[in-house]
Amino acid sequence: MTYSAPLSIFLLFLLVSCQASSITDTSTPIDLPNLSPRSANERLVQPLNDNMDRGTSNPAMNTVIDFAHYQANHVERGDVIWYEGKFLSRVVALPSEQVSIRKGQLLVNGHKLDTFYGKAHVGGMEEKEFKRSDIGKKEKDVIVDEVYRLDMEEVALSDDEVFVVGDNWFRNEPGSTIKKVKVRTVEGKAIGICKSCASPQT
Repeated sequence: MTYSAPLSIFLLFLLVSCQASSITDTSTPIDLPNLSPRSANERLVQPLNDNMDRGTSNPAMNTVIDFAHYQANHVERGDVIWYEGKFLSRVVALPSEQVSIRKGQLLVNGHKLDTFYGKAHVGGMEEKEFKRSDIGKKEKDVIVDEVYRLDMEEVALSDDEVFVVGDNWFRNEPGSTIKKVKVRTVEGKAIGICKSCASPQT
């Protein structure tokens, strides 16, 4: 099948427009690998809460943090970061971007964040799966309304801020695990989970 030049240009325009309508991340893995600290810069931490638990406890406990990673690397979208000495959350928006939430969907600069961490999850479940769970109807309705229908007005980030959201939206705490974070206060990047390690002392 062949197309005329005007039609080909129009189809190309549609393709580019569709691609520009969302922001994707195909390189960030859903789960962190199982590994032990390998150097003095890599240490175990025990997060204050389970806002990163996707139903597999990953990464919710015995998380390996590389405290030297950001000495040579920029913070990237999808990174799970350690900050304030006790919190673990995922970077969803980068410096100088605008981020908002509409009915549980993250928008960055007005575009849909189309990736596994771009919309509301509870224990790793999207809304349809959550509605089929065996949680009581009354509690389920409350969670659907508060989590999967969550709205947040657009937040503008400065050139030294990122925005973080924990993967388990039901366990997020506004001002702690869903918030703006100064880049200079990011202490390290989560690089793995040590399943065989004893929990670090708190």
